[in-house]
Amino acid sequence: AIHLRLSSVSALFLALLCLVSGAGAVYGRGYWTDRAHPRSAWLSRVWWSTLVLCLELVLLTANGLHFLIAWELFTVSAYFLVTLDRQRSEVREAGWLYLASSHVAALCLFAFFTLLAARTGSWELSSMRDRSDLAPLFWFALAGFGLKAGLFPLHIWLPSAHANAPSHVSAILSGVTIKIGI
Repeated sequence: AIHLRLSSVSALFLALLCLVSGAGAVYGRGYWTDRAHPRSAWLSRVWWSTLVLCLELVLLTANGLHFLIAWELFTVSAYFLVTLDRQRSEVREAGWLYLASSHVAALCLFAFFTLLAARTGSWELSSMRDRSDLAPLFWFALAGFGLKAGLFPLHIWLPSAHANAPSHVSAILSGVTIKIGI
């Protein structure tokens, strides 16, 4: 079963997500039009919707395994949004760098959640509370979330992805996804 939990922090991030994704969807409809981009305009809306849904799941899930699944799906969605203009080689390179960095982050997070589940006996995230013996796992979480948040020196993907992504995609990357990593 999927366990969802709304906390005050996740509610704040959901409000931010709704604001930025709503504005981005409206802007993206006029910016990445069917007329100017007949091959990718409809795909941009599909990937945008998938990204927003997966970000909502990342914010609400209370289970480490479900979190990782939503995290990876949001990564793949963001990759396809960053690379909407696939004809340009610098866009493809930026997309691959983003995807590779995100998968390294996912591997770190998988190690974190797997070790957490092994030590607590559960994938539930509430099992982390009041457990100082889990402190060494912090380094896996820092690497995984730090890569996604673009923390120095783990920000190798950030400049090229933001520079090559369409404006509304760059806005949701900087306005929401980086903050979720933090």
